[in-house]
Amino acid sequence: MPAPDRPPVIVLLGPTASGKTAAAVALARRLPIEVISADSRQIYRLMDIGTAKPTAQQQQQCPHHFIDIIDITDQYSAGEFATAARSLIPRLRERGKIPAIVGGSGLYIYALCEGIFDFSRYPRKKIAEYRAKLEKQWREQGITPLYEKLQQVDPVAARRYADRNPRRIIRALEFYLATGVPLSRAQQRRQPPPFQPLYFGIKLERSRLYERINNRVYDMIDQGLVAEVQNILNQGYDPTLPALQTMGYKEIIDYLENRISLEAAIAQIQRATRRYAKRQQTWFKKYAPSTFWIESEDPDAIAEIIANQYFRILEAQQKSTA
Repeated sequence: MPAPDRPPVIVLLGPTASGKTAAAVALARRLPIEVISADSRQIYRLMDIGTAKPTAQQQQQCPHHFIDIIDITDQYSAGEFATAARSLIPRLRERGKIPAIVGGSGLYIYALCEGIFDFSRYPRKKIAEYRAKLEKQWREQGITPLYEKLQQVDPVAARRYADRNPRRIIRALEFYLATGVPLSRAQQRRQPPPFQPLYFGIKLERSRLYERINNRVYDMIDQGLVAEVQNILNQGYDPTLPALQTMGYKEIIDYLENRISLEAAIAQIQRATRRYAKRQQTWFKKYAPSTFWIESEDPDAIAEIIANQYFRILEAQQKSTA
């Protein structure tokens, strides 16, 4: 049970395509929540369809924070997100709102709910210099040499970033090269949050989740994903930018540059998304072991369970302090 000085905050997590956004909107009909979006790709402007952003109607029904906050060329770390979100939570409470952290980006959720790693203590200028060198190497040689280097200097981080996400690999390497300290070791020095996370998760049978993922990709194509990516490229954005290496974007870029067919792009997006969902589930089991898992696809049923649990916890907290 949360201590009086650590008020409860709802955390709704789950793999991609499990129905988190719909459940959050349904929860907003029961509780005065505002969503803190823990999604490392929905932060980018212009990247709407491929990141499955909440629609304008959904955001009107339930306000979402940390959507469309940076340009595609910008970088934004889990630590920056956690710092900004922590400052937002008390402001929401002052307005009588209940913060609800909703998303599937494990690093964002972990940084916010389990502890912030303070990058400000380290040499930013030196880190930025190494970042520029590493990004140049990545563009010229690909991610494999950088990943192999990370395996040598920080094997813990390398295992954590087994999906070979360029941005995260570069961030770990730049930190090590600038400080001589493995990022995974430095991140163990964390400041716990001033709230108690109440973890809720959506759990679906694997076959059903994969079916939803496959259908979502088809829906994205129907909604205009190809045109969205073409619009981004037409505005002059470099297709090798880390943000555009997101699944769904890099495959459509390959299609637009005549490297693969649209059918192959769709199949690759579906496969990459299924693999990502599997990694998400592994992450949640390890880093959010106290999650209350809800086996349902019905947004209203999920919302009802979360609301009831939240009220029970508040009631128990009030009795303990009476």
